[in-house]
Amino acid sequence: MRCPICRDRDLSVVTDLRGGVDGRCSGCEGRWCGMEEAVALGLFRSETEVSRAVALAACPRCRRPSLAPLDAARPVPQRPLRCADCGGVWMHGATVRALRPSARMGGGAASDMGGIGRDEEQTHGILARLKATYGADHDPDAPLPDDIETRPLSLAIALPAAALLVWLLDAVGLVRFLLDSTLRMGFHEGGHAVASWLTGRLAVPLPFLTFTADDSSLLGYGLTLALVATMVVRGLRRRLPFWVALGALGLCLLVAKGLAASGAEQATWITWSGVGGEFALGTLCIAAFFFRLYHRPSWDLMRYVVLLAGLASFLPAWRQWRGVAAGDEPFPLGALLLGPEDGDMNRLLAAGWSQAEVIDSYLHFAQVCAAVVLGLWLWMAWRAWAMQRGQSENIRT
Repeated sequence: MRCPICRDRDLSVVTDLRGGVDGRCSGCEGRWCGMEEAVALGLFRSETEVSRAVALAACPRCRRPSLAPLDAARPVPQRPLRCADCGGVWMHGATVRALRPSARMGGGAASDMGGIGRDEEQTHGILARLKATYGADHDPDAPLPDDIETRPLSLAIALPAAALLVWLLDAVGLVRFLLDSTLRMGFHEGGHAVASWLTGRLAVPLPFLTFTADDSSLLGYGLTLALVATMVVRGLRRRLPFWVALGALGLCLLVAKGLAASGAEQATWITWSGVGGEFALGTLCIAAFFFRLYHRPSWDLMRYVVLLAGLASFLPAWRQWRGVAAGDEPFPLGALLLGPEDGDMNRLLAAGWSQAEVIDSYLHFAQVCAAVVLGLWLWMAWRAWAMQRGQSENIRT
């Protein structure tokens, strides 16, 4: 078990007859114990207390970032941390000393304040380690500003490894058919639906088909604007930058493609956004891998599922349209349910587009999306490496 504050020290662990674990760190003098013992020490009033704050450190037992601060039942120098999964409690060294009977004898509250004063240097060291991990401007009582992975190696490997896996699966004919008819089709119809919402139309995406209203309406614009505003407000309140950026992008498209475009332009954009959604929504899923979408430990696993889903839409779509451009695959006319005479490409050709213009538009859009993903990956990898380097220097000092 590693100390969640020092990170480079092992805890001295003792297991009692009841199976309780007592771990102590020789560096910061922190202590790891069960909730029952923390209640017995007077740190909490009940064993049922649950933390809803954002995790600040990794649990020594679970080895996941699930230690979140709790308000103690009595004044302590540092807020204790509790694991949301196993229920264990981490007490900082200053808190441990404040809870000792010797610290509470003789002078009452004055004695407690004296103990806190003697531990000021140690408390400063603890906060310095937390700020080195989560940023110099981090407030321990506030949610984390983002969730950049602090292990540069895993960040650097995850995206190319997932891309290689999707590429191998797409090479298998049966798997390709299943992915195209389920996951990729979902992104396709989602692209139609999102474009419809951004133009003020009510739309319901279904498998292989999206029902879209013929005209824009105040109700459609109002619902879309409310959704975009919710993303921005939620992102700002919870410090989730992905939702803020997504809401800002949605607002720009709402103005450019909805309010400022004609009805014919809107209809063409909705049609184009079927395949465009395979690229755009796939790119958003890939980009979401580098951020935190919600403050729950489950996101640490779910982010990889979202990454694979985005790549399973983006890469096969890019492979198909490169094949169409090279003449290795036919131009995709028609639709599965509507027949060979009625499909997205048929409507684009009827709107005055040539096959070359359609192909170029999708390939150029795919290149822009790929550049965004690559730039985000390189920037995040550099930032995570720099953060890890700063932690190593802090530990050595």
